[in-house]
Amino acid sequence: MQPQPLYSADNVHPAYELRYSWTGWPARQPLPVNTSVLTDLRPLWEGDGMRLLEDRRSDEMIQLTFFTRPDVSPVFLAGRTKGRLQYALRNATSNFSFRIAEHKGYKISRLSVMPDHLHAALRGNIEHSPQEIALAFQNNLAYAMGQVRQWACTFYAGTFGEYDMWAIRRKERSL
Repeated sequence: MQPQPLYSADNVHPAYELRYSWTGWPARQPLPVNTSVLTDLRPLWEGDGMRLLEDRRSDEMIQLTFFTRPDVSPVFLAGRTKGRLQYALRNATSNFSFRIAEHKGYKISRLSVMPDHLHAALRGNIEHSPQEIALAFQNNLAYAMGQVRQWACTFYAGTFGEYDMWAIRRKERSL
């Protein structure tokens, strides 16, 4: 008969608190992390066994300090911290984009939030130029994320629809 372990996670308790810090650096632009994003993430991280104790943010980095349960590994902490933060920022950007569109009279058909830019298939207000539409999203998203520049100082605007140029040219010839 095999001897049973005397010590297990159920009957052994650490005599200390585990604290880990995690630092994230943006690839190209400042991290648009505001207090509300971190507040929304707290219960999710707590469910993972990680309690956010403090944070420090700047344009160059974000530093988070967590108290964790003893069964949380450093790899798990890093993965959950980064994953949940990226997901929350993408969702916040998406939600704000739809609010901007509604306020400005635009209709978004498709939206894809990328790490450093935004893809949007939308119907703009006919009184607004493509530049006005791009600036509305860039400036309002920057404001919503705490006056942080999220995007490069460029934009691309194209058109699409059910009729291509050949259909228009055929119609013109028949007139």
